[in-house]
Amino acid sequence: MTGSAPMFAGGMRVGPYRFRPGLWPTLAFLVLLPVLVSLGFWQLDRAGERQAALDALAEGEQAPVVALQREQPPYEAVRHHRGRAPGAPLTDQVFLVDNQVHQGQGGYRVLQPWLLDGSDTVLLVDRGWVEAPGGRTDLPDPEWPGWGVLVEGVIDSGPSVGLRLGEPAEEHERWPRRLQYLDYDYVAEQLDRPVVPYLLRLNPEHPAALTQDWQPSALPPERHQGYALQWFGLSAALVVIWLVVNLKRERDDGR
Repeated sequence: MTGSAPMFAGGMRVGPYRFRPGLWPTLAFLVLLPVLVSLGFWQLDRAGERQAALDALAEGEQAPVVALQREQPPYEAVRHHRGRAPGAPLTDQVFLVDNQVHQGQGGYRVLQPWLLDGSDTVLLVDRGWVEAPGGRTDLPDPEWPGWGVLVEGVIDSGPSVGLRLGEPAEEHERWPRRLQYLDYDYVAEQLDRPVVPYLLRLNPEHPAALTQDWQPSALPPERHQGYALQWFGLSAALVVIWLVVNLKRERDDGR
């Protein structure tokens, strides 16, 4: 016996053709179609999220400067806004976020703890990117030029990383502290101080700024919309293929 057994023995007559869906083609169709349609809507959701992020970025550039002092506003209220924080650096405690790439070169993102003026709370200051030394046992330790009483920059959630597997750090005694990913709770525990759950990307003009290469990391909304169109197109093609496969021209004997 060859071919796929029809789900409906008689099928449906369409002019000189008879539509008789086979079991296995139909099962494959029922499995694949929801997946393709879901991927299309997922890309549309991603496009909406990306557009919202770009809108927040544009809004933040036009918003008044946020003073980060003893009381810090929630992140969603100041996302991508310009911020200003009086205080002083904790120069003997620096965090290095691993696996940060700049122009094809591996390195670290340098996060400097900044003690807010009149408070015991720490704000992380993203100084930028620094090249990794040759060996994994060697860590960069860029100095903070001078003492400093004020930092200015853009409020952000922090450097992006891949999957968060295991502990944020492999070593817990050595400074600078290498992090596989940024975890604000871990940072607060290591500093034994409250930590603001977002950071300040330092202005490139500041004397302590390193290589500043920040760019919006996600794809533009139009790219996600294009991907959604592709998934919906594949869904439509699957429907056409399923119909064609199961639509047979009848012979003169009615078979």
